Amino acid sequence: MSTKSKSEQYTEKLKLHQRKKNLNTIEVDDDEDGAVWVGYRKLADKYDQDMISGFKHTIDGLLILAGLFSTIVATFLTQTYQSLKPNPAALSLILQFEQIEIMRAGAGNSNSVPSSAVTKDTTTFTQIDLWVNGLLFTSLALSMVSAFLGGLVRQWLQSYLSHTTGSAKTSAISRQFRFDGVRKWKLAEIVGTLPLILHLAFIVFFCALSLLVYDLHPSMAIPVIGSTTLAALLYLATAILPTLWLDCPYRVPFLFRLFRPVVSLTIKALRYTRTIIIPTITRTIADHRGAPTLPAYTPPTTVLTPMRNAE
Repeated sequence: MSTKSKSEQYTEKLKLHQRKKNLNTIEVDDDEDGAVWVGYRKLADKYDQDMISGFKHTIDGLLILAGLFSTIVATFLTQTYQSLKPNPAALSLILQFEQIEIMRAGAGNSNSVPSSAVTKDTTTFTQIDLWVNGLLFTSLALSMVSAFLGGLVRQWLQSYLSHTTGSAKTSAISRQFRFDGVRKWKLAEIVGTLPLILHLAFIVFFCALSLLVYDLHPSMAIPVIGSTTLAALLYLATAILPTLWLDCPYRVPFLFRLFRPVVSLTIKALRYTRTIIIPTITRTIADHRGAPTLPAYTPPTTVLTPMRNAE
């Protein structure tokens, strides 16, 4: 049995020492304050700061716009809601006309006195007044709801950034747990939906404004209705274009996910119609036109012959 030389023994000891050193390095990385956990925490903190900063910018802009818009709607409401209250001047004018009718009936020696049109349930507002005030109150409610939810979501974001005390490993695991909850409970989708509530409030407000101006004079409502329709078509176009061209920058995440399946099904239906249904109909019409005409059906005639008596 051959014995190993000193150089070979030294080489084996050196390899064993390096192997133990590598194992010790792995154990340090698995430690509570190891380099892996510290590095992960730094990267996670940078990612969280960028994500939360984007969410906060969206919510801050939403809160400012909702506050300004609510002020405008409230200004309109202070003037329009008064039309829903009883109008003493209008009721007094109706009573004056009735008094004139009674005086005329008395002067003409007429025994029939017209009944009064004014009762305790008499109202002076019109159907358009109801629609205008209803739409304005709805717009104000939607604006306040978007502002309320924006402030609530901002508190959620502040809670997400709260760090736990403890080692780097404990802090990293706690952060990953919260981040998984953010994805599970669709926090990004909720933040993306908040501006849509304010957009809906704008649409309702423009409808109320169009009705209000139309009630004043129909010709004055033409530019208001035209601009409202143009804005609605532009909004709809910016929601549909990113579903047709993926490089289009006019993308709202929630609207993109909403319109993408609809546009996809519409395109498939159009392709199916163009490639299958239309050729089938065209071929059927061509075959029908080119088919030979059949003669009219005539039922066969039967000749009855008298039977001879057997002899």
